[in-house]
Amino acid sequence: MSLSQLKRALWFINELVGAGNIGISSEELCEKWSKSTINDRGEEGPLTERTFYRLRRDLESLFNVEILCSGDKEKRYYVEQTEYSVFIGMFSKLVIGNAKHGSNLQQLFFQVMSGMEISAEDKATIEQIAHKLGRVAYETLGQLITEANTEKIGYIDRAQWGEIKYHTHFWLEETYQRTQSWVGVAIDRKGQDGHGVVRFYIGNESDDTELHTLLMREFDLLPPEKIDGHYWWFAPRDESTHLMTYSSQPEIDAIRLRIETLSRQLNSIAL
Repeated sequence: MSLSQLKRALWFINELVGAGNIGISSEELCEKWSKSTINDRGEEGPLTERTFYRLRRDLESLFNVEILCSGDKEKRYYVEQTEYSVFIGMFSKLVIGNAKHGSNLQQLFFQVMSGMEISAEDKATIEQIAHKLGRVAYETLGQLITEANTEKIGYIDRAQWGEIKYHTHFWLEETYQRTQSWVGVAIDRKGQDGHGVVRFYIGNESDDTELHTLLMREFDLLPPEKIDGHYWWFAPRDESTHLMTYSSQPEIDAIRLRIETLSRQLNSIAL
């Protein structure tokens, strides 16, 4: 696969993922491609049905996704919005747009932009990195849980996975016994505006409304919501104070620091 072919493949898969379940027609794809700055060869005009079919199969093979088609009069193509496909789209943007997000991406970006031929092994590398991106949330939170349970994070000594996927709970046992509260961390890999999101919140297992009021005042939280009839979840009044965005991988040091800050604040609450 040549440089221009790979760049076009990355661009096309990003557009297909970005089109969501509404999809995009081959004509719309061609129109956007003709105006794209990535199209440095100035390719214009519609793809023949045969060429588009071949490109579609190449993309499916390269990125291990299925490109679906909907519509009768106008065929619209899309990639099913799974967590994996969303990260394929994010990965495509990173490779096309910059080289700031880790040595693997920098190396691949250099290969692409230097005009090197892309071998079968390089194709496999693309898929492996994309797959790894799809595991970012699990691996990041798993590492933090391990660190917490071995007392490598300040102000906490316990951590576990929450009931909801990619939600985790961090707490100091003494504080939990006193307040039945913990610091929650969740990673939303689909995120917003093409970015992943790390969210921080306070959880509580008590039905004590006075304690809820105290937590709301101390952390500037909204009234809590009951989750699965099991515990109370407090969202921040100002979401930006309890939210971090990321492109390829969350900054684990920044997450760790935020956990420590919130835990220290929780530990100091006087009942």
